[in-house]
Amino acid sequence: MAQWPIYYPVQNQRDQHELSVYGIFGSAALWGRYTGNISGSENSFDKLSGGGGVGYTFFFHPQWGITTGAEVFPFSAIVQAQKIVESSSGTYSYGGDTEPLYFNSVLADYEETQRATYIHIPLLLQFQTEGYHKFYVTAGAKVGFAISGNYEAAATSLTTSGHFPESAQTFTGMSHRGFISVPKPVWTGTLDFGLNVSLSVEAGTRWATGAHTAFYTGFYLDCGLLNVVPEKTAGLVHYQPDKPGELIYNSILAAREPATGTVYVEKLNLFSMGIKMRLTFGW
Repeated sequence: MAQWPIYYPVQNQRDQHELSVYGIFGSAALWGRYTGNISGSENSFDKLSGGGGVGYTFFFHPQWGITTGAEVFPFSAIVQAQKIVESSSGTYSYGGDTEPLYFNSVLADYEETQRATYIHIPLLLQFQTEGYHKFYVTAGAKVGFAISGNYEAAATSLTTSGHFPESAQTFTGMSHRGFISVPKPVWTGTLDFGLNVSLSVEAGTRWATGAHTAFYTGFYLDCGLLNVVPEKTAGLVHYQPDKPGELIYNSILAAREPATGTVYVEKLNLFSMGIKMRLTFGW
């Protein structure tokens, strides 16, 4: 009597090498420590984003392996403040003469969105259970390099003025001197974020799909250890003595209060969590 052949799984992690491609879906934030009347919003955690990468795992034991590769993922943050007041001292030049000047600016209902894209190189230790379908855990570190960074800033109003102490006069509404009143100003720029090192942990299930293929589904958590805040430059709104009609605008991440030198953002770390799905090919 004829019988149907019986299929027995042949994969029990006999492959010593695994090459993988994967997708990452979750929330990733630039987690900052702010000073004064500046507040960092957690709205970025409400927005899902996605990334991906490639990986390689070397199994030195059927249950133990070392994973490396490269992955790309975007991070973001939203910062808000009801009012930001700045004052800086300088000089004003006219007709070959100079006069001391205090340049003042007031931003109302300020909001800034920041974005950074990082490429991370992981070095992880993986443990998995025995059997055809397995539970796995990976843990280790990731080193990250920023490949892009930018910001968008907006406010309901911007007012700048110039106070001349020698004549005890204050001027505004003079755009050629940089003393302006602008409703709903908007500006953008780029940011140079620093090197990142994250602690990483991931756990989930490894589903065997063939003799040399598998599909991983798991949850991950990455916590940045290094301060990636950009280098500090000038204030949010900066006056140029040689070009008074051309103001320079800055990001709050790269700004400091001109009068006191106090920075608005002392520390910035990367934080991400979500779901990772991997398709692997072994040999």
